[in-house]
Amino acid sequence: GINDVAIRVIKPDVSVGKGGRSFIQASKIWVIVSPNTTTNCAFSASEISINRDKYKWLLEKGEKRLVQRSTDLKQRVNPSNKKRTHMDDLQDIADYKKTEIVLYNNVFHKIRRFVPSGEVGKKASRKLNRRP
Repeated sequence: GINDVAIRVIKPDVSVGKGGRSFIQASKIWVIVSPNTTTNCAFSASEISINRDKYKWLLEKGEKRLVQRSTDLKQRVNPSNKKRTHMDDLQDIADYKKTEIVLYNNVFHKIRRFVPSGEVGKKASRKLNRRP
């Protein structure tokens, strides 16, 4: 006979799925860039975001410029885990580049804001004037 019955309630993860309508809405507000990266994805995304005014230049020539700059950024930040990017690494990138990083999920909801450690607690008049 049956000894045990297990019931599992599966809730959809907020960070995945439901991308279609959100993408359309987001593309009305943001320029959405999706480079063909297979490694250093978070570092590439950071480079594009930080250098948003020249992202087309970064993507020219088969994205070689972006690949080189994201590799350089990874070496300079020197994350503890070389295979995966963690929240601590995004904070390290924000600290190194002295700029805020805002993390969104794939349905374009803000998850977290990373503020450079040197900016926390500063008077508004003394803070770096960089847009996130």
